[in-house]
Amino acid sequence: MRFCTAILLFITLCVSQGHSAIVRTLTNTKGVKVEAEIAGIWQGKVTFTLVSDKKSYTVPINSLVQADQDFLNQRSHLLMLPPPDSGFAEGAVIIAGAEGSVKVVPDSSGGSESHPAVVGESLGPNASIVTGKASSAILLFTNGTIATLTGTSRILLKAFLQSKFESNSGLVNDMKTEPSSSILRLDLSFGDLIVDVKKLTPKKSSFSIVSPIGVAGIRGTQFHLYARQGVDYLDVTAGSVDYGGGTLPLKAVGKGKRLVAKKLPAGTTRS
Repeated sequence: MRFCTAILLFITLCVSQGHSAIVRTLTNTKGVKVEAEIAGIWQGKVTFTLVSDKKSYTVPINSLVQADQDFLNQRSHLLMLPPPDSGFAEGAVIIAGAEGSVKVVPDSSGGSESHPAVVGESLGPNASIVTGKASSAILLFTNGTIATLTGTSRILLKAFLQSKFESNSGLVNDMKTEPSSSILRLDLSFGDLIVDVKKLTPKKSSFSIVSPIGVAGIRGTQFHLYARQGVDYLDVTAGSVDYGGGTLPLKAVGKGKRLVAKKLPAGTTRS
């Protein structure tokens, strides 16, 4: 299946099980510790969900110990997620193509049942796409991003927010930059993902892909991320990719470089 000729980003993730999440033990300045799944960061505050009871909280980053402050501040551009009153609206996502076995779970957080994907179908927050062997699905986002999921894969649309913009009749393939600032977060549990990303608005937009091992921050570049059995291999062919996860601290990986990150041992916290 061909939808566009220019592929700017190639991501391959192959893991046998597990979910995409950034989990860390957070400690506040009073010494209280919680095991938390980081949901997002916005204007000096972090929103997280407790692993124990799934309750969500938003707290100032400076209410945490310095090590946690450093960890979150270094990743704020990767985990940018504004609240509902921030001026962003829900971006639009449609299924632009589907071949083979492609299932949609409309709301993964609410336990909704899956159904066969329909070309032209709109997807909302927390929707999941699952493709079977020798199958594929193409997703089209209103910020110009085109994502192709292939093979045995699963992706979750964690968040897609976008500021207002004037629509035009131009083709997505002809776009060089996104029409307005946007926040896009995809969680890839397993499988292969090919993404064509338009140039993002500096300091206002964020596009991150979270795997079971780490998180990759997209800057409109070309790279290959391969995850399998607790190890991520990142090869950058053009531009630069910010990667944080596993046994490695957050770092920028430049053109022609390879990064190998292994899963942290159980009970270990990344500094």
